[in-house]
Amino acid sequence: MAIVLCISGSLKTFDLILQKMFEEDLVTIIEKLGLDHEETNDWLIERALEYIRQFYREPIKASEVANVVNISANYFSTIFRQKTGKTFNEYVNLLRVNEARKLLSETSLRVGVIANNVGFHEYKYFVEVFKKFTGMTPTEYRNLYNRELGG
Repeated sequence: MAIVLCISGSLKTFDLILQKMFEEDLVTIIEKLGLDHEETNDWLIERALEYIRQFYREPIKASEVANVVNISANYFSTIFRQKTGKTFNEYVNLLRVNEARKLLSETSLRVGVIANNVGFHEYKYFVEVFKKFTGMTPTEYRNLYNRELGG
């Protein structure tokens, strides 16, 4: 068993080394092609944002998105924040809250169903995050919206 654990640990270390080498090689190639790091980072983030918009309803993680664009999770987190001004979790939660606001104002779905539909699988956490971004609970938001519409 100890041998298996040792080999497993060595493989993980080897994978990290290979990934770092790949990133360094990618930077070298970009430099030789005369491409700007910013342009490359823009492309990576655009690809990541497409993926996030497609899968935000799922339990999505920064490391998963980093794998999709073939960079390390740490590097992804750094350039993501630089380009969006938000952490990965802030961005995903804001996307989910904006979709929830739309559903709260356009449908009569129960708040718990909406929470689940936009990717929040814990109701209490949904309410907490929604309130952080909007200053009110989902129910308060719906009531305010309906009042403004005269409904």
